[in-house]
Amino acid sequence: MHPKFLSTDTRSLKNLLTSVADTIDRYGGERTNGKVASERTFRQNHEVMAAFCRRLHKLGFIIEGASQLRRTHIEAVVQDWWRDGLSQKTMQNQLSRVRIFCGWIGKPDMVARGNGAAQFLPDVDPAAVKVKTIAEKTKSWTGNGLDAGRIIRAAMAEDFRHAAMLALGLTFGLRKKEMLLIKPWRADKTTYLEITDNVGKNGKYRQIPIESGEFGQSQRAALEMAKQACKKMESLAWPELSLKAAENRYYYLMKRLGLTKAELGVTGHGARAEYAELTLLLEGVVPPTLGGNEKQLPRGRIEDAMLKVSSAMGHNDLHTTGAYYGSFSRPQSMNELGGRIGSTLILDVGMAVTCQIWANPAPRPDEHGVDYIPRSSRPKVVLAAVVESEDGAEEQMSLKDLVERWPGIRCQILRQLEALQIEDLIDQGWVEK
Repeated sequence: MHPKFLSTDTRSLKNLLTSVADTIDRYGGERTNGKVASERTFRQNHEVMAAFCRRLHKLGFIIEGASQLRRTHIEAVVQDWWRDGLSQKTMQNQLSRVRIFCGWIGKPDMVARGNGAAQFLPDVDPAAVKVKTIAEKTKSWTGNGLDAGRIIRAAMAEDFRHAAMLALGLTFGLRKKEMLLIKPWRADKTTYLEITDNVGKNGKYRQIPIESGEFGQSQRAALEMAKQACKKMESLAWPELSLKAAENRYYYLMKRLGLTKAELGVTGHGARAEYAELTLLLEGVVPPTLGGNEKQLPRGRIEDAMLKVSSAMGHNDLHTTGAYYGSFSRPQSMNELGGRIGSTLILDVGMAVTCQIWANPAPRPDEHGVDYIPRSSRPKVVLAAVVESEDGAEEQMSLKDLVERWPGIRCQILRQLEALQIEDLIDQGWVEK
């Protein structure tokens, strides 16, 4: 993709933009997991890095090639983002793309994974730039005192297609891009809604169940409304517009309805949050954003409900979906053992004996929701095993004692520790805190 030059671009800036664009063209067609990158991801990489280059030159760092990029350059740009008041989420997303670019030019350590923008803002409280990945209060429309039905009716008066998008967002938890790109006639599989053909984020395929009862009737009504809005082979987006123009029209209509943080305190994403909360409620689980806690039902029941929501919303892990309905667990810092790592281990099937490994300091999620322990904290980690028997009795012990008593579990524990790069602690004895 040839860079788009502005009339104000200098020769040295054009050289830098060309060098960066060539690098993205060479490596940006493939995602970090090896899959083909979507056109949207590819385009955004070009846009973010072009803006990065222009800001860098504006700050007085006149480099002409991608290979000349240094950590001091990234630090200067991040600090300028902060001065300009960019949101934490925007800084996180853009820095993530810069980090990936650094890997392409053979400098993967210039942006440390998991530390976010805080690593370049030494004089700023890290809490001020941390992106909250778990909802602390409801983001849904209904939870914020709005009448979802009234919103849909108001949208119908403005634009029927837009109203159909919002109806699908409420009843199927669709993202904005999914609302625009979905082909309702093709996606309707009677008992589920099919997300395919690069409609989902990162091109991920998924099926969203059409429930029974009253909610299922609402899903069916929303789907029929969407079918009325477009022809059989059309997507729900306005056919005369490009995807970018359709996104802009979507945002314009959202503002017309007052669905912004500034006006009504909610956004279009609140429809997705409403779906997450309602789906949990249909499974008999009250979400934390509505006052629920981990004691309301057996852990297995809660996790089954969470898995259903995660699958329907297109997430691979339970933590990410917590951004919509909160966390059932107590904050990890409140437990003296730190935080749980890995899944529950089965020590004795017949006797129903299980075990959970804990780490202190607790693991934390990185920008992609994957748990990690900062390198500087790993030498301080204290591990503990909590063994629970069928009658609910618990016993704490060291990993060394655990493996001596149940030697067959060693390999499973080792895999959990390797995920956090602390496998050398497999033989750690009991440590008093």
